Amino acid sequence: MKIKLLTFNIQHCRNFITREIDVDGVVQTIKETGADIIGLNEVYGEYNYNLPQYQEIAQKLGFYYYFGQTFVYNNIPFGNALISRFKLKNPRTIMIQDPPIRDSHWYETRCIIHSNFVDFDLDIFVTHFGLFESEQENALEVSLEGINKVGPNIVFMGDLNMEADNEKIKALNNLLFNTLQHGLTYPSVNPTKKIDYIFISKNINLISAKIIKKVVSDHFPHYAYIELKK
Repeated sequence: MKIKLLTFNIQHCRNFITREIDVDGVVQTIKETGADIIGLNEVYGEYNYNLPQYQEIAQKLGFYYYFGQTFVYNNIPFGNALISRFKLKNPRTIMIQDPPIRDSHWYETRCIIHSNFVDFDLDIFVTHFGLFESEQENALEVSLEGINKVGPNIVFMGDLNMEADNEKIKALNNLLFNTLQHGLTYPSVNPTKKIDYIFISKNINLISAKIIKKVVSDHFPHYAYIELKK
């Protein structure tokens, strides 16, 4: 079975050029990739009487969806989302423990979405790691614990806020295969670093992977085309 994956930090659909909310721009980008399973970061729930962004995106694609809320900002739910052409099985939110001392307003509560699928066996994780060492350590611990409990087919993806030479990325490399070693994802204008990843279990066949160089949010989407072995 062949599956097209996409991880995309959409910055609550805020267009990086116009600075306006542009849900249709995100939807069009997803459509152009042909992605079957999409992990989204920085997604709004219901806001200003609008549909939750994950629901609106999913409905316009005709896909299933699940939202993992991390916190509420200015009365707007905020978090990660899993959007899928395939029916989800037992989706859940795994919360990541906050650091004991939150000494910066840039700290945010984080989570991991975990799901399988009704018609085939694939465990998928969607997450967004924090900016600070203590956040990342907590996120890595919870991630590795989740990965070690499932299998054999695993996808782990999201904005990890770390570059490839980070020791925590290397810890993920020990368990999973990084589908793209190179390619810059942030910022989407004059990018300088790769912080968005799609990892797969080593028994899954990677057909291709690339960065989608289209300016929609402040991140480029990361695409991977995989094949589950029989």
